[in-house]
Amino acid sequence: MTSMLLRTLDAFDDHVEGQSPSDPIVAVGLDLTERTSALRSGVRGVFVACQVTADGADALLRGGSIVVPQTPDLPFEAHRADLYTADELYDVFDPSEPESYVDTLDARVGDHWRQRRRGDLEDPIESVCRRIHDEALYVALRARARGRSVVAVVGSHELARDSGAYRSIAELTWTLTQRGYLCLSAGGPGAAEAANLGAYLAGRRRGELLDAIEALSEAPDADHPRWLTRAYEVRDAYPSAGDGRGDSVSLPTWRHAHELPSPFATHIGKYFTSSVREEGLGTMAANGVIFAPGGVQTIREVFLHAANLHDVPDDVSKPPMVFLGDAEWTWKRPVVPMLQQLANDRPYASAIHVCDGPAEAIEVIEGPSESPA
Repeated sequence: MTSMLLRTLDAFDDHVEGQSPSDPIVAVGLDLTERTSALRSGVRGVFVACQVTADGADALLRGGSIVVPQTPDLPFEAHRADLYTADELYDVFDPSEPESYVDTLDARVGDHWRQRRRGDLEDPIESVCRRIHDEALYVALRARARGRSVVAVVGSHELARDSGAYRSIAELTWTLTQRGYLCLSAGGPGAAEAANLGAYLAGRRRGELLDAIEALSEAPDADHPRWLTRAYEVRDAYPSAGDGRGDSVSLPTWRHAHELPSPFATHIGKYFTSSVREEGLGTMAANGVIFAPGGVQTIREVFLHAANLHDVPDDVSKPPMVFLGDAEWTWKRPVVPMLQQLANDRPYASAIHVCDGPAEAIEVIEGPSESPA
């Protein structure tokens, strides 16, 4: 029997009041201190990092449930119930004081991990906790993507806000989000931020999107001391409607210190392990992956995704690999010719597309076999 995953108190209460409260559940991160009577009623399953009274814990254990306690004293929560938000990661950031970033949760976790990676400081328990953390985020990402038409965007973190490529990516995701797609980015500044920005402003006019890009261009790249401040100022100038129309997901990692999460992403899966991020991008993007200009990391992700498509059975539909910029991908970095040679006559060869602009890329994404349900 499959266990039901419960992430909110409302879901827990609905389960208890339902027809089969004894069906096994997995409860994550819930404060059940006021639900002791419910825990005595026969609820059973796995309770991960939940707050319970002594009587509640005793009832669960006597009933055969598994109770997983909170993790050790770490700057991150291993058993997360959902993805992060920008406001959570940038908890104490003050846009008027850019240097306040160093005190944020994002900075604290990153600094802690990088210190542990040096010398003999690695703790096997903490290592396991990081893996639990990444798996919890992966599960949360799957839940967020379920039932959605999903497109991923991958590209250089060095792509400047005042570049034509940045604007093209933002216009692309602005349109796709309006048409019901959920856009995932690889996280960080550059192409990823452009993708999240376009999605964030999908409920607004195109002119407002262009105005926002112009405002952001005053701090063109992540090396600028006001890069993060300018993002917050633009977000304040264009507040989210809060109705889900501007939702998008960013998937940065703490492995790369330069991958600051974009404040324009409504949900953020910040991982410790890059391979988990890459698997999330590849497996969740059922409607295609868009590759913007990028360097070695982007090229690495191109071939990882191609390897996944190579293993897909021939009779299964292949989501498109969309490469933005003919000269970029066929001459400057001749990745597409190599991919076409590797694909040879295999069915996934037809999934490789080179596009020169957002309109052409959207046509590929919305092809007959990839249209949203």
